[in-house]
Amino acid sequence: MITNYNFLINQILDLYNSNKNAFDFHQRAHNVLKQLKSPIIISKIFERNLSNSEFTNRNWLNDEIPYLTIFKNNNIEIKINIFAPAIRSNSDNAAYLIHHHGNSILSSFIFHGPGYRALEFYKNIIRKNDDSYILKIKKDFFHSKGNINVTDSWTPHVISEVKDLTASIVLWSEDNTILDIKSKSYFEKERTNYYIKDKKVCGIKDSEFVKKSSLLFPNNNFFHVKAITYFMNEISYKNDEFIDEKLNDGNCPEEWKIELTNLKNNTISVPHYTNTNTLNKNLKIKDITRALKTKRFRYF
Repeated sequence: MITNYNFLINQILDLYNSNKNAFDFHQRAHNVLKQLKSPIIISKIFERNLSNSEFTNRNWLNDEIPYLTIFKNNNIEIKINIFAPAIRSNSDNAAYLIHHHGNSILSSFIFHGPGYRALEFYKNIIRKNDDSYILKIKKDFFHSKGNINVTDSWTPHVISEVKDLTASIVLWSEDNTILDIKSKSYFEKERTNYYIKDKKVCGIKDSEFVKKSSLLFPNNNFFHVKAITYFMNEISYKNDEFIDEKLNDGNCPEEWKIELTNLKNNTISVPHYTNTNTLNKNLKIKDITRALKTKRFRYF
C-alpha cells in the first residue's frame, strides 16, 4: 500500500502534463485518485490541513461542503468532500439547487459511506418567454461507494441528501475544449441556479441566492468542524500527540479545540446538516423528474 501521497500527487501531475485533453486526463487519473483513500494518507492530510492557520481560522459559508485539501495549484485541485446527513435525511430531498460548475470538470470518487442520488442534465438550457427554463435529464443514478463519476464542464446537476455521512475524493480541472454549444448559460456573467415551482423550472442568480441564504441561515463554523472531525473518527484516526499540540496552541479556534477534544475522547456526536442550499424551497428529486417528465433511474 502506498502511504506517501506526494508520490501519488506527482503521478496525477504527470498525467495532467502529458494529456492535452482535460477529459482524457480525468479518465487516466482515476486509478491514482482511488489510492488516496488510505486512512494513513487521509490522517496525514488532516494533520497538514490543521497545521495551516488559514484553514483552522476559516469562516465557513453555509453553501460550502466541509472539506480537506489534498493538493492545489493553478491547474488542478484535489479535495476530500464530506457530506453529513440531515436530521431527517431523505434521498428524495435535493441537497442543493440545480447548478453547474462553469468551465470546470469534476471527478468524484465515493470512498466512504453510502453515497447519494444524482441527476445530470444536458448542457443546452432554453429560457422561455415566461422566464422559466427547459432542462432535459441526461443521467439519473445513485453515486455509490467505490464508484467514480465525471461531471463535465457546464453540466447542470443536483445531488440528494445522504442517509449516513459520506465522503468523496474529488479532482477539479479546467476544461480546455472549444465551446460549440448555443446555450446562453455559457455566456452568462453570473451563474443561474434552478429549482421547481408550480411544475416549472425557475432560476435564481448566485448573488441573489447568497443574499437570501445569509439572511435565512447564519454561518456555522461548528457544523463544518464537527463534520470533519466526525469523519476522522469514523476512519479510526488516532494521534493524541498531534491533538494535544493543537489543544495547547493558543491560536487554535475554540470550535476546533472542542471537537478535537471530542475526537480524542471518542465522544464526538453525529453532525447533522441543515439544508440551507435550497432556500427552504423543499426541492424534491421526484418533483424535478415529474416536471421534466422522466422516470429513468439506475444505480451507478
